[in-house]
Amino acid sequence: FLLTSVYFLIRQPVVSFLVFFPPFLLVTAAASGLGYMISTTFPPKHGPFITAIVIFVSCGLLGHPLRVETMADGKTLEVVLDTLSITRWTVGYYYLNFLADTDLSIFSSDPEAMELIAGIENIYTSPSLVPSTMLGVSAAIIFCISMGLVWHFVAFLRLMFSNRNRGHRRAAPWKQRLYRIQGCMADISFRVLGEERQARLIAGYHRNA
Repeated sequence: FLLTSVYFLIRQPVVSFLVFFPPFLLVTAAASGLGYMISTTFPPKHGPFITAIVIFVSCGLLGHPLRVETMADGKTLEVVLDTLSITRWTVGYYYLNFLADTDLSIFSSDPEAMELIAGIENIYTSPSLVPSTMLGVSAAIIFCISMGLVWHFVAFLRLMFSNRNRGHRRAAPWKQRLYRIQGCMADISFRVLGEERQARLIAGYHRNA
């Protein structure tokens, strides 16, 4: 809320805050689940890189209006777009609300701008695979919340069945504390020595043993 409020004050858009704020909530709902899934599936050292790639592809490439126009073919490509891209929904949701809340007569003196506005509106209203509203609720709201719930569930399963936690849950309390201490010491060793030096020390220890 704070980030959105500050950005709203800096940007000073022509729409009200009630139109500006909801897409940020939808992005948060979907992206949080995706972040939990990445953090429970991949090693910590690869997490930032994988997250950056996912953001670039899911929100940057697939979320661009021209990409939506290209992939919204009512077939497999549109299914991929609808299920994997967060901004495919949030950008369109904001844009259509922007048109409904704004007096477009302020752009009437610029025919090129009006043509561009109509073209982008057509991009977000023309896909026929998924209706714009489902059960009286915007499809963007349903898809973003569903994405977040699915990714949260996948992350939960990863935590339940991860090899890192298997066996620890049923261990005696003193063994659980020992596991936590070992994990903490391994993390400190990794941060202080670095991965390569730590690997050389472990290899030397095994040779001497």
